[in-house]
Amino acid sequence: MPTRMLPPEEVDPTSPVSRRLLGLMGATLILAVALWARLMTLDQVFTPAGIRFISGDAYLHLRRILITAQSYPVVPYADNYNGFPIGIEINWPPLWDFLVVTLAKLLGFGRPSEHMLLTVAAIFPVLVGLLVVLSLGLLARRLFGRGAEWPAWLIAALYPALQHPSLLGNVDHHSGVELSHVLLVMATIAVLSPSGDRRAPWLRQDGLPIVALAAAVAGALLVWMGAIYLIAFVPAFLALAWLVGGLSWQRPIWRAGIAFLLAALFLLPFARPGLTFINLSLFHTVALLGMGVVLIGLGLLGETYARTRRRRLLLVGVTGLVIAILSVPLAGRFWGVVIAGLVKAFGRYPWAQNTYEWQPLLFENGRVSFRRAVSAYGPSIFILPLALAVLALWHRRTGRLSQAQLFFYSWTAAAGVLASVTFMHYQLFGPSAVLLLAGATYHAYDLVSGYLSHRTAEPHYMRVLRVVSARCRSIIPAHRLTQTAAVSETAAVLFGRRATYRWSLALVLAVVSGWSVIGSRYQSEIPPGTYATLDWLRTHTPPTSGYDQITVQPEYGIMSPWGYGDIIAGAAQRPAVADGEHETNLRGFIASQQFFQSTEEDEALRIAKENNVRYVLVGRFFRVFQGDLSRFGPPTGMPGSSQVYAVDRMPDAQRNRMIYTRLFSWMRSPQIAPPQHFRLIHAGVEESAPPPNNLLIYEIVPGARLTGTANPGQEVVASLQLTVPGLGSGPLRFVTQADPTGRFDLVVPYSTTAPNYDARASAGYQVTSGTGKAIVAVSESAVQQGEQIAVEMTP
Repeated sequence: MPTRMLPPEEVDPTSPVSRRLLGLMGATLILAVALWARLMTLDQVFTPAGIRFISGDAYLHLRRILITAQSYPVVPYADNYNGFPIGIEINWPPLWDFLVVTLAKLLGFGRPSEHMLLTVAAIFPVLVGLLVVLSLGLLARRLFGRGAEWPAWLIAALYPALQHPSLLGNVDHHSGVELSHVLLVMATIAVLSPSGDRRAPWLRQDGLPIVALAAAVAGALLVWMGAIYLIAFVPAFLALAWLVGGLSWQRPIWRAGIAFLLAALFLLPFARPGLTFINLSLFHTVALLGMGVVLIGLGLLGETYARTRRRRLLLVGVTGLVIAILSVPLAGRFWGVVIAGLVKAFGRYPWAQNTYEWQPLLFENGRVSFRRAVSAYGPSIFILPLALAVLALWHRRTGRLSQAQLFFYSWTAAAGVLASVTFMHYQLFGPSAVLLLAGATYHAYDLVSGYLSHRTAEPHYMRVLRVVSARCRSIIPAHRLTQTAAVSETAAVLFGRRATYRWSLALVLAVVSGWSVIGSRYQSEIPPGTYATLDWLRTHTPPTSGYDQITVQPEYGIMSPWGYGDIIAGAAQRPAVADGEHETNLRGFIASQQFFQSTEEDEALRIAKENNVRYVLVGRFFRVFQGDLSRFGPPTGMPGSSQVYAVDRMPDAQRNRMIYTRLFSWMRSPQIAPPQHFRLIHAGVEESAPPPNNLLIYEIVPGARLTGTANPGQEVVASLQLTVPGLGSGPLRFVTQADPTGRFDLVVPYSTTAPNYDARASAGYQVTSGTGKAIVAVSESAVQQGEQIAVEMTP
């Protein structure tokens, strides 16, 4: 029996109440899907061992959250626990961490426990991620029309570039950056929108859009300083649009000018002294003030002076000159960022060649590559060109772009250019990509149905089915076509015929964009073995002050490669010399590099003593910087004028002398001399690293001194059997030579009468020299106090 076809003129039979109910149910379902996609790390975050975060950068923010809770509502800008022993000046803006603490304070009635702080911090990015999904739907409706919010919500719910930053336990600021960018676009569009009723009060016509843009600009900078890149695009766009469009852009220009002035005044209390890009500084307020003054000047002069394009061009040129003058204090830093980004895009910057995080979006080792684009956006990256084509066809059919649409496409182009040459791809382009897909989905219905309407008078969904069946009759059986038609008719009755095709396309794109989400499980950047090692460090070493008392100086610190610093401070609750705050802790970064690259143990001990280090953590994560580490390059935290490469690429002779290699590889390579003042006390494992993937903890000790006599110049060897869980058992040999008088002095770091934490040594050192030998027992006090033990060897 053929499926009944609705006549074209039939109206939607559902009532307004039922449509609203169905809409509410659909929105709830989409939010549930979005929530599910962001709770995929639930078992990795809330574990029997405690709350675990899924990235090292999350622990950077966790530390800021903990000290903000102690000084609330004052925002601290210094921390003695990172960058030990001097401390660091915190460079991140305060809003993201402040909001987490504020929510925890509300839930904890003003006195939240540490567990509540950690719980709120883990959940907060999920809540912000849901707000990103909701706001993208509202923005899609504003840009493309009523109904466009549905495909936007569907796609945003599963889009990888939005899902990953808002995963449970990822309390990094990236999800907040995405939300602030969406709000910035919405506020700019509100400023661009033509006034409605001119008889309405000024506050409604102009005041609210101005306040909204000012709040969006200030909020974006208080979440992420890099937002200044896209914030600066707003006045640039307005100036260029005014140059082309003339007086029709006057009102948006002076609105935006007032908004920038308000934003600068709001940021002034948070600005740090000095004109630097590293901190939220006076540069940002001066730049916003300058942009506001320039825009207001354009708005005022445009009506009386710039009535010709030549005069407008002159004013735009003056505007650019003024902005350039305002940027003079930043010139060195700014051009460093631009040049570094462009050079990285072509793979010439050594850091871009050797580190995953900082490689640009579409380039890899000097070649165009989509691998990193797919990791950021999923397979939907291949649909974006099609989306742009559909939108271009739509606007060609419908006529001139609105001011809001013109701004959105310009914004997307600017974000795409920045994303292609920097590491900020998902922060800059993720929301725009979702809107592009949603807009193309929404307008594809009109394009297809408009084309098919010339062929037949059947309902839209039946026309589509017939065209598809004509092409695919051998693939889709007739009874499947009948069933599909019946389902389509049911959907048409429930949701309205015009919505049917839009929903179908939206569902297809949502599934495609969620390809890398559905059926996959996100793995934490910090594997369980790393957490186990950090837990051991926290429970088996003496506690330090300063973790919950920011004014107290810790008793000792931990030396490690910089990649472990934030996790040590957050999970192990021990102060770290080097951490992820490269921009303000270059001293700790250099100290770590010099320590691990030392080729003499005395030099490494000197650096450790200068930084009051008692324990050393070493793993596979280490890259060698050679050159002038004291020169600070572009504000990406990178030392300038230096070469960087993996340890494995170094010549054996150079690599085997480094303290890093002696600490990490002596048990696996007999030709590598073990250190004499560093004793291995625990061995863990990093599952995510290639073998050998051990994570080792050493204690710095004076070591017992074995002294005695042998033939002059003769080799003296002290050996023992060492057993370490996780590494196994193996021989350990310490070698020296007798001096010209026959005396020898050999330092050994392991006790043979007491456990060396997890390590177990044999009953005594077997000391040999020529035909002489002796068995020497070494006590723990001798190792800790540097006592001298006389060795009498017998034939």
